[in-house]
Amino acid sequence: MENIEQLRLKAKLFNGFSDVSRLRIFQTLIDKPMNVGEIVKLTELSQPNVSSHLKCLNDCNLVKAKKVGRKVFYSPINDKIKEMMRLADDILQYIYSDINSCVNYEVSI
Repeated sequence: MENIEQLRLKAKLFNGFSDVSRLRIFQTLIDKPMNVGEIVKLTELSQPNVSSHLKCLNDCNLVKAKKVGRKVFYSPINDKIKEMMRLADDILQYIYSDINSCVNYEVSI
């Protein structure tokens, strides 16, 4: 059985993705690195909102930032994080209706 510290870290990991905007941003970065302007255009979120969420994702080491000229490009920190998102999609195929009908974790957009 995992110890409390390991469970706490897992909770923090999932908490990093518990916001719809952060998930939208992260999903746009799955296939290729992007800068803030590109993310804003694809997600239709405001630039301050995108920047704030990217800071959160970067601070928690879920994405990495690489400066190229005057622009900063963001991408997932590694392939394991991308794989976790793809696994979540696979899992949802099987339990979509159960998760969709769950009232314990309502999500606002």
